[in-house]
Order: sequence, then C-alpha cells, then structure tokens
Amino acid sequence: MTVTEDVEIWRTSTPRTSRQSPEAELRSEHTLMRAVLASVETEAQRLARGASLRTEFWADVIDFIGNFVHLCHRAKEERCCFDTVRDEASRAVLDALAKEHKKAEALTFELCGAIESGDWEQTLRLAHVYLHAMRGHMDREESDVFPLLAARFLEAPASEEALRESFADVEEAVLPAGRRAHYVEISRRLAVMTKTS
Repeated sequence: MTVTEDVEIWRTSTPRTSRQSPEAELRSEHTLMRAVLASVETEAQRLARGASLRTEFWADVIDFIGNFVHLCHRAKEERCCFDTVRDEASRAVLDALAKEHKKAEALTFELCGAIESGDWEQTLRLAHVYLHAMRGHMDREESDVFPLLAARFLEAPASEEALRESFADVEEAVLPAGRRAHYVEISRRLAVMTKTS
C-alpha cells in the first residue's frame, strides 16, 4: 500500500495533536480501510482459486476490523460525528448507517468463527458480503454525512474543536498510544502478502 498524504498525516499525529479536521480524519481512516478491503478482495480471489486459508493474513484483518474499525472508527462516527450533524442530517440516514455498523460487526464475528474453524468457503463468502457492505456504507457516509461536517464548521467553528476533542477521547479510550502506526503497518503488511501470493 502506498500511504497517501492524508493517511500519513493521520499516522504521524496523536489524537490530541492531529492537524486534520474531523472530516479529514474520518476520510483518512476510510482511505486506510479501503486499502485493507482491497487486500481482502485480493486474498478472497486467491481463496476462490483454491489456495489455502492463511491464518496470519486473516488474523491481521480481524485485528484491523475488530479493534480499529469497530472499536475506534465506528465509535467516532456514532458517538461523535452523527451527534454533531443530527440537526442537519436525515434521521433515517443516520439510523440506516448505525444499523449498517451493527450488521458489519455481526459479519466480523461470523468471519472470526469461519477463520477459527478453517472454513475457507465460509471465509470467502463472508469476505465478499463484508466487502460489498462496507464499500457502499463508506460511500454513503462520504456523500451524505461528511459534507455536513464541513458545512457545520463553517457556521460554528468552535464545534470543530469540540468534535476533535471527542474523537481524541474515543481514540485514547480504545487504542493504546502508537496504535495508529500499527494499523497503517497492518495495511501495508496485508498489501505485501497479497502481492507475493
């Protein structure tokens, strides 16, 4: 994976020293998530061709999805971002996105079970479902929610700093210091593994 400038800024900052706007931070995290999803897609194609289930690959995927996506990124969105734009966004859109988060979490648990049992067919099926669900989900957030953040901050600049502090509180509560670099490294490692297979 080639780290984009926005991901590099995210990786090298801490939750309290981030130079990114909250919208840019979420977009950077989506960029990183899309890179992992691309590796998952490549690995799924490998499985479909009859290759063996590589538990080291999938262990990194589960670490990334379970610990970073669901515990950190999702919490930033649901507990911070969605509340910030609740007045501007459609309640139906925010409710649908929150339901999609819950479905993705359930898929992650199913994927863990399939990997643990060595069931490559179930792993392949769940990977495809997860890829489809998450790509569409991120597209909806980027088109329906994130622009509302930028507009909100133009009208109320103090709310941007408050949201940035809320993001930092979430991240510090769920991720040990230095874990941003860990998740970028996972993304890189997964990309290398799929290129050498």
